[in-house]
Amino acid sequence: MTLPVFKAPPLNRRTFLTGIASLALAIPARAYAYPMPKRVLALDWASAANILALGITPLAMPEIDRYRQLMVEPAIPASVAELGLRSEPNLERIASLAPDILVMNPQLAALKSRLEKVGEVVFFEPHLLDRADPHPDHIAHGKEQLAQLASQLGATPQCRDYIANFDRDLAAGKVKITQYDGRPLYIISIVDANRALVFGQNSLFQNVLDHWNIQNAWHEQTSIFGHTTITLDQLTANPDARIINIGAQARMAIAIKFGIPVFTSLPAVRAGRIRLLPETLFYGGLPCAHRFARLLADALTLQDTPS
Repeated sequence: MTLPVFKAPPLNRRTFLTGIASLALAIPARAYAYPMPKRVLALDWASAANILALGITPLAMPEIDRYRQLMVEPAIPASVAELGLRSEPNLERIASLAPDILVMNPQLAALKSRLEKVGEVVFFEPHLLDRADPHPDHIAHGKEQLAQLASQLGATPQCRDYIANFDRDLAAGKVKITQYDGRPLYIISIVDANRALVFGQNSLFQNVLDHWNIQNAWHEQTSIFGHTTITLDQLTANPDARIINIGAQARMAIAIKFGIPVFTSLPAVRAGRIRLLPETLFYGGLPCAHRFARLLADALTLQDTPS
């Protein structure tokens, strides 16, 4: 028996396009979607801040409440999970989150082999730790490290935008303080009634002063992070300087209010040349330099209030 021969109808343009559209609708949408952004987890504050600066929200990070108190910016979204202590992150929690990339400071290198079982480990250090350089450029190093991190996270355009915005704000700060009287600055953070951290020539804060041509009143040696502990009477070495106190505002205010001699004897206190800045961290790359520059520019436009 001879089977009938089936003849397909002529394929016109409308029939062809309709068929292609139907086929496209039948294929799962994910086949045409862009790759999903990588799931990133931060194991320290500096890594978290720089990831956020790139417009990426990390899955989790350690000590979120303390970050919000001491580092403050960039703000941590409510969706970010808590990992416990920076020195002892919760490894079970990390594994359960199944990140693609884990970003961390090299100081946590001992955890690398265990964390590599979870995802790719990326070391990130935006602070230039060079004991041989008495005046390191932490801002330039921070830019380089942020660009490298952005490349690993697929966020290079966001990095270019952030750095451009940082540079604009730094230049705007210099314009804002055009009328500044040029006094050198002691940049400190009160520890107690007798002691303070003072930040020197190798600090991240120094790099902001350099951009604005402001002298640092402290010239002595400091730690690799740019600070050292001093007694407050050491701030009399340059009687014409202005004091910038970062954080610990309540202790400074109380000390001045109750007339503790070590404070009232300081030339800057008697002349009202003290500025109280909110908390900002002294390491962490561009986000910390960015916050400090904005706060300092605002502070240097204020009038002195002699006591």
